[in-house]
Amino acid sequence: MKINVMSLLLFLTTLSIANSQLLEHLSKSAEIANKDRRVLYSHIAPTLINNPYPGVANYTLYSTARLGLLPSNAKPLMPEFGPVINNVTSFNYPITVPQCGDIDPSVRSVFIAVISAADNFERRSKIRQTWKDHIDLVLQKGLLGKIHFAFILGKSENALIQEKIQKENKNFTDIIQMELSDSYRNLPWKMAGLLNWVNTNCRQVDFVLKIDDDMCLNVHVLAHFVKTYYESGKMTIFGQSHRVDSKSNNWGPQRSDSQWQISLDEWPWNTYPNYVNGPAYLMHRTSILPLLAAIQTTPMIPFEDVYLTGICPEKAGVTNQYSTGSNRITGRNIKNECSDADRLMTWSSDTTYSHTTVYGMLPHKKIDNFYRGYLSCKPKESIQFNFRNDVSVF
Repeated sequence: MKINVMSLLLFLTTLSIANSQLLEHLSKSAEIANKDRRVLYSHIAPTLINNPYPGVANYTLYSTARLGLLPSNAKPLMPEFGPVINNVTSFNYPITVPQCGDIDPSVRSVFIAVISAADNFERRSKIRQTWKDHIDLVLQKGLLGKIHFAFILGKSENALIQEKIQKENKNFTDIIQMELSDSYRNLPWKMAGLLNWVNTNCRQVDFVLKIDDDMCLNVHVLAHFVKTYYESGKMTIFGQSHRVDSKSNNWGPQRSDSQWQISLDEWPWNTYPNYVNGPAYLMHRTSILPLLAAIQTTPMIPFEDVYLTGICPEKAGVTNQYSTGSNRITGRNIKNECSDADRLMTWSSDTTYSHTTVYGMLPHKKIDNFYRGYLSCKPKESIQFNFRNDVSVF
């Protein structure tokens, strides 16, 4: 079949003009829609100041109008959550760890995700030399069936740092790095990248523990938790929180110049939703996809803990459980290996100060001796945590 060259050129030219006109029409429609949103935003914003947080639906409407966000053409993970505005399924991972593979459903498992800045080489080295070493010990004792581990990094703009990370991963093969600028205010995106990786490569794991690289982890206590709360912890985030359900919820939105500053334009309300403190928390396997779908359809704020464990759970249908009592997810005063070593799951790896009180850190060597049976006192055979979701009783 012969095709007339002039006819083909005419067809392609007509198609190009039609596409150009369509794009121009769509662009004008988007511009009109954005103008309408800005007008709506300018009228609504002043009425919201100093009122309590109104819930995820109203927050989404407000932020979408304020930012002029338009739906993405990315495939929705859960269409019932609304239009896609954050593309959370197309992350690139230039460095990664192997997939979790098939996990025997009869044994319990956990993925430990250590959130680390690209240049925090010393912190990662310290973890490898201390509590990460207890992963093998826990597995040898049969406390868990599978423990997966990775440091979660963004990209550094410094070529020397990036080269050093490449060498680090060649030696240890325990890094997941994503194509994302590594900064504090990008933590919500980093968590989205983590949840996307888990949902794609490790969706059978029972729990995901998110922990910062300045925290210590008792892997033995973690194992007891995973075994105890796998059945009852579905669609739940477990963690710690302070001053919840009050106007100053977790110290609330900060207006002064600080790492946690947020403007009235970004957040006009005088409270945050109740959320889990960011240094360490656990997400049940069943909550990963709904949380990722909520991120996909909910405008971000720059604070990972408020966003992922406060705003998104309402849309995802996920419940927060707050640790109470002497055995806690996160705590302080780790001073005695016999009385404190198996009381807390996580604690700060640095000596911290609160007013006039110094909270000390128990050296890892003492914890190591405790769990390797070098002391007269022995680890508990079971550990019971207490949780509340009715935070108003605190």
